Amino acid sequence: MGVEPADPPNFAPCSGIRAVLPEHLDDASDGVIQMGSKKAAEAEDRAALVTFGQRVRQLRREAGLTQVELAEASGIDRAALSTIESGKRDLGVSKVFPLAAALGVAPDRLFVVRPTAAADSGVG
Repeated sequence: MGVEPADPPNFAPCSGIRAVLPEHLDDASDGVIQMGSKKAAEAEDRAALVTFGQRVRQLRREAGLTQVELAEASGIDRAALSTIESGKRDLGVSKVFPLAAALGVAPDRLFVVRPTAAADSGVG
């Protein structure tokens, strides 16, 4: 007695910078909302890369690793790691897990700053 997989949601394909939302999330009558200009989307992408790179650098330093050491441990070229940390290069999803493992953190820590115990208790 196997479990049948659920049918995937019926979303219309997305194109460019438009996003299709389920009806209950959409204020527009046609089910499609405009997400902004291409330049705005590119600026958001650049900002995300910079933020991600800063997070990688922070975690690397907290782990007491040099770029060379992290590069060797993660299998990412040192020059590539440098451009990732400076926000000029996209890491690519296939490298998230090796990078997190080399840093000794869960993969989500590359994206989310967890509060410390001091922050949780209001101390600090």
